[in-house]
Amino acid sequence: MENSAIPRFAVISTLSVIVAAAGPVTFNLRDADGRFHPSSELTQSKATVFVFLATDCPNSNSYAPELARLYKDYENRGVAFYSIYSDPTETATKVREHDREYGIPFSALLDPHQTLARETGARVTPEAVIVSSSGEELYRGRIDDRFANFGKTRIRVDKHDLRTALDQVLVGKPVSNPDVPSLGCAIPGLNQAEPNPTFDKDVAPILFHYCASCHRPGQIAPFSLLAYPDAAKRASLIAMVTASHFMPPWKPFRTMANSKMQIT
Repeated sequence: MENSAIPRFAVISTLSVIVAAAGPVTFNLRDADGRFHPSSELTQSKATVFVFLATDCPNSNSYAPELARLYKDYENRGVAFYSIYSDPTETATKVREHDREYGIPFSALLDPHQTLARETGARVTPEAVIVSSSGEELYRGRIDDRFANFGKTRIRVDKHDLRTALDQVLVGKPVSNPDVPSLGCAIPGLNQAEPNPTFDKDVAPILFHYCASCHRPGQIAPFSLLAYPDAAKRASLIAMVTASHFMPPWKPFRTMANSKMQIT
């Protein structure tokens, strides 16, 4: 097992502390089919939506149907869409297979050096960014309010933040709420602090005791946590879901079980 130092687990406020580049967004990224897409493509549309996704993030995968509906509703109104994969471990083959499986109808751009994520201030998946034809960032945040918290999904979506922002942009109005925090999987490497504990000594024993029974190949969890690369890329996500007690499946405290939950 690799004796690598793993970044300290720390919960990061997604958008309120992130400031995107002051100038226009610039990029020159290759899509999953090998074609380059420069930032000059922005001029071909009234607005462009970057949706930051990850192939193994349950939250972003759950939005695939809504992304297809958004594309259908806004593409013919002059809005371009790209999915952005900023996890350096994502491969073109994996992204192509993922987008085919989930029916995502627009081009997927690979951002392995995380240049676009850093320019726009995106930090989690899913997270949407709207930029103008001149590259000005107009909106950054969630797609809608489906997720109230980790493990808490609203029965009815009340706020369609991305749709509202697009509607305002298309009629020439400023976006009324341009920064809306998004709840999802942290983009690996962007939220992590300086290394301190090591994986072998400090982290692996905890993961193997509490997580590995489900987070291993062939089990119910959506990804493995057996090796250092698996845990390192999800450090911020692990911090958030454990701090909220959403994961691991928490058992009653011993005193509570003894005094109030006499189990026979």
